[in-house]
Amino acid sequence: MVKTSAISIRDVRHRYGEREALRLMSRNNRGAIINLSSVAALAGLEAVPHYSAAKGGILAFTRAVAKELAVQGVRVNAVAPGFIETPTAGMQGQDVRRAL
Repeated sequence: MVKTSAISIRDVRHRYGEREALRLMSRNNRGAIINLSSVAALAGLEAVPHYSAAKGGILAFTRAVAKELAVQGVRVNAVAPGFIETPTAGMQGQDVRRAL
């Protein structure tokens, strides 16, 4: 599983990481890629618009790649979990927590 949380060089690594995984899967005409997004992509949180946009990009990327790889027997999906208590999430205010 490849994760990203900001539009940056991580997105470049994300695409290249997926490309390398695809080379291995396409040899067998099967496989699955799971990307990690967030419900913030669906809700568009006003307190963290950059995060919502980045996670929305992962959902769009997942849909596009899924269409591209379907003919090769590779499934591409995204998981969009809600709020998870982590040290980074602890820095967010209560308004962000409630929104998620």
